[in-house]
Amino acid sequence: MNLDCLLQDYKLWKNTNEYFTAFDYLGLKCNSEQIFTVSKLFFPDVSIVADCFFLNDSRQKTEFDVFWKNAVTAADLEKVMNFVCLNNIVKSEADDNFFINKEIITIMKQSWEMYFSKKYKNLNLIIEDYEDKYDGWSITVYQRDNLTRAKPCIDNLSIYFNRSKT
Repeated sequence: MNLDCLLQDYKLWKNTNEYFTAFDYLGLKCNSEQIFTVSKLFFPDVSIVADCFFLNDSRQKTEFDVFWKNAVTAADLEKVMNFVCLNNIVKSEADDNFFINKEIITIMKQSWEMYFSKKYKNLNLIIEDYEDKYDGWSITVYQRDNLTRAKPCIDNLSIYFNRSKT
């Protein structure tokens, strides 16, 4: 897919000068704090607690309590705790954003695969992307080894929610 047809604002801007690059565009539209924050989508911080792999910024304690009650295995818990719905993060004002979001999820999945396989070599991680008619594109990560392992005791996971956030 040629994303130039979807990225109208970028395309119009680029057409004003053939030497403009995507980096120039980002420099014009984003500050360093915004770029750093977005980079966390592609290279997220992780905590490993009670042998469970959790994205640090994915869920809150209130959500965890509900998910924990419904989980059967540790992987079930990881899947829902690490579930990221792109429509909850980015503004979607046009129908074309569905295709852009698909591309973003594809890039996120590739990034997570490379990043996690290098940083967590000893873990057998599964990264899945989803398309939902109502919610759009989503992604999650969990450990293959946790597919059959019972969910951990809730007391063992309290450290995850009591950590200081910086």
